[in-house]
Amino acid sequence: MRSNFDIFDCHADTVTIKNLFHTKSHLNVRDMKKYHRYIQVFALCSENGYAYSHAVHHIKRFERMIKLWRLEKITDKDSLLNAQFGAILALEGSDALAGRISALRRFYDKGVRIITLTWNNNNAAASSCGDSENGGLTSFGKRLIKECEKLGVVVDLSHSGDKTFFDAAEIATKPFICSHSNSRSITNVKRNITDEQFREITRLDGCVGVNFYHEFLENGNLSSIVHNIEHFCALGGENNIGLGSDFDGIDYMPEDCRGATYMEDIASELLRLNYSEETVRKILFGNFMRVFSAVL
Repeated sequence: MRSNFDIFDCHADTVTIKNLFHTKSHLNVRDMKKYHRYIQVFALCSENGYAYSHAVHHIKRFERMIKLWRLEKITDKDSLLNAQFGAILALEGSDALAGRISALRRFYDKGVRIITLTWNNNNAAASSCGDSENGGLTSFGKRLIKECEKLGVVVDLSHSGDKTFFDAAEIATKPFICSHSNSRSITNVKRNITDEQFREITRLDGCVGVNFYHEFLENGNLSSIVHNIEHFCALGGENNIGLGSDFDGIDYMPEDCRGATYMEDIASELLRLNYSEETVRKILFGNFMRVFSAVL
């Protein structure tokens, strides 16, 4: 039976896993299509710094996958609003740009609509959460954000160092996101964001996607995921929190997680805790939908 919930998951690494079409992944189209609507962001992770040609290879895999899975490619506001089972392409880490704005435009032409400034390594744009020096945005990084806003590409600050985050918040004129990050107040790791950072995201009407990775949670279970949602809501972020599962980019899934059907469990737990159905629908779908509608 199809769920009556809509889902917007802002991060999965499914495109870049090995043997994509022969290995059982965390995410599969059968589970996605158990929902009324499902929008999935597919990231091309730049671990070790993909060269331009390597990133293009993974874009071809993305194109093949969405054709086989019969997903609708989302590249603008109209295709976003009209998609029932949609796919958005993200470049996780701007390494493949090699410090060239012209490369951003080429990736835009190939369908990329999200740029995560860094992975866990520094690059030409910015310092990452793994940088002890915390150098922040470079001059290229500042130009990159401005060009993303001009083109209609969502800026993603997951994996960014703290100074990079605040440098970006200072110059941003459009909403930005942390596609797959949790609360550092709950789990003190650099990949999570501080309450101050979350307030900057709410100030600019952006959104954070709660990550399912056990190292970013108190415990790798449903209650830990919901605890992060509740914490962000308590900071006034009811309109600024969503889902960023990190499917196929994490070592193993939370306890009792069966893949995309887990989103229904999150909804049920929030309803049990007396969150309104309207609020639950915003968290599962509406908040990221609003941000992407504003930027694309």
